[in-house]
Amino acid sequence: MMKRLSLLFLALVSCSEKKEAGPVIEKDVDPVVVDDLAILPVAEAQSYDKALHEIVVREDPTLDGWDSEAFAEAAMKQFKILGKTLIAGPPLLTSGVIAPSPNEVGIVPDLDRKIYDQEGLSIISGGGPASLTAPFFTDPIDPWIKFKIVDVELKGKMAVTDILVQASGKKSEGSIQQVNAKWQVFWTLKSPPQIFEIRIIEHDFIDSNGSFTDCTAEALTDRKLIDSQFVYGREHWFSQTENALGVEGRGNGIAIGDVNNDGLEDLYFCQSAGLPNRLLLRQPDGSLRDLSAAAGVDWLDTTRAALFVDLDNDGDQDLALTMGTRLVLHENVGNGTFPIRAVLASKSVLFSLNAIDFDRDGDLDLFTCGYSGAGQISPADVFASPMPYHDANNGAPNALLANDGRWGFRDVTAETGLGVHNLRFSLASVWEDYDNDGDQDLYVANDFGRNNLYRNDDGKFTDVAAEAGVEDIGPGMSASWGDANNDGLSDLYVSNMFSSAGSRITRQKQFQSGLDSESLASFQRHARGNSLFINQGDGTFIDVAESSGTVMGRWAWGSLFVDLNNDGWKDLYVTNGFVTAEKPDDDL
Repeated sequence: MMKRLSLLFLALVSCSEKKEAGPVIEKDVDPVVVDDLAILPVAEAQSYDKALHEIVVREDPTLDGWDSEAFAEAAMKQFKILGKTLIAGPPLLTSGVIAPSPNEVGIVPDLDRKIYDQEGLSIISGGGPASLTAPFFTDPIDPWIKFKIVDVELKGKMAVTDILVQASGKKSEGSIQQVNAKWQVFWTLKSPPQIFEIRIIEHDFIDSNGSFTDCTAEALTDRKLIDSQFVYGREHWFSQTENALGVEGRGNGIAIGDVNNDGLEDLYFCQSAGLPNRLLLRQPDGSLRDLSAAAGVDWLDTTRAALFVDLDNDGDQDLALTMGTRLVLHENVGNGTFPIRAVLASKSVLFSLNAIDFDRDGDLDLFTCGYSGAGQISPADVFASPMPYHDANNGAPNALLANDGRWGFRDVTAETGLGVHNLRFSLASVWEDYDNDGDQDLYVANDFGRNNLYRNDDGKFTDVAAEAGVEDIGPGMSASWGDANNDGLSDLYVSNMFSSAGSRITRQKQFQSGLDSESLASFQRHARGNSLFINQGDGTFIDVAESSGTVMGRWAWGSLFVDLNNDGWKDLYVTNGFVTAEKPDDDL
């Protein structure tokens, strides 16, 4: 539907331009034939609004001097062939990808350094060329391989590309094999290009018995619930919803807590508008029972965040929700129902939500992250408004709401100092006493602006992100505190977007050629990926994401420090991906 509306809009714009300009169509002009459809040249030239037309035609990188991007497209086609070869294992020399007389081309290196081996998980690291024809895996089940070109350099008669490689496949006994690698690949500039040398920079081989088991089907035993909704993916429901009405399906939250004090964790998860939010009560046998409608919490409004938290100090878990520009508070009254106790309006489209006793008065206060303004027609409109894109400060405000008891909350954002640098399109916030002075400090991850670190000094906050070294300019999605190196200090992990295309383009000389070095670095940082900040104990942090191997989390969203294998060291779990249309030819 959105495509049809877009085409209609373009058609209306084009028609209005024709009426004003009054073009004359020559009778003797031969039509242009495109896919058997005859188009008069004058109509083709006016098929877009002038401003849009200039953008659309530049999708071809060769038209405005982006030869490096044209080469990247050609190289990716060759990598797809190479990927099939590495999975299947026939000789690479017959694939048409490798030059007839290559330098020593090694695909699978010697793996000689075991860096981890415990409880069914082993990681072996190596480098250097080994075998030209060997596949990554032996008889894999459901294998896949992905290549990401992060840099292109054209040098005379050759090209050099920096590559990230990820591959995975299952074995018949149930274990999972995975490869994470970095290559530097040297190409001829023939058409198509061919590889004449590969230098393996890093190569990690992971063999795991699969410590986690998907128990969704066993937990959701209500067949009616599964068959009516959960059997379908998000793309199915998107196709059933009218996007022109402002219904949007990204950023839906989840909450986990024991709502009936039976010692079992229950689940509340939020959905896109038109689909009911679900309260699922865990049963002793591990299954989940749907109590959404009976509890009065089966909202159909887009809900971006949910939080189980005791707001009235009566010993049970209440429910707080952000829905559009409203903060809705439900009281858990102990009989399976959650009546509404407060609906608080906001100037912002609200995203994440958390609770903290910031003033140490014995009750929990709430902090909400605001993104775009309440007056926006559609959440998608925001992508036209961050100014400047990489360092915006024209979003909508966050809010700190002090709990005054009896379900009364008071906005204390300005008086506590949190109104400073408070218009940065915030997506997530996390609290931690990073300076060990006894009160909780606040870190805010912002999508377009610099991130904030608000130091708490007896209930008054000061943004010290710049001096602490954690502004982390980039598309901040989430953050997590944890002691990564077991030195007793809280470290910080921030998830951002990784973009291979962004990394390539921002490194080229013709990208924003008049930009100052600081702004250019900010654009490059926007595409780099995630950050791991190690607490130095003096109020400052050092980013070790690249050296620690934690920088590339793809298009990262939520992130969490958690000791997954109970070895006493905090691991990192990062969710990633994005809603995208099906691409039938994307078979690798």
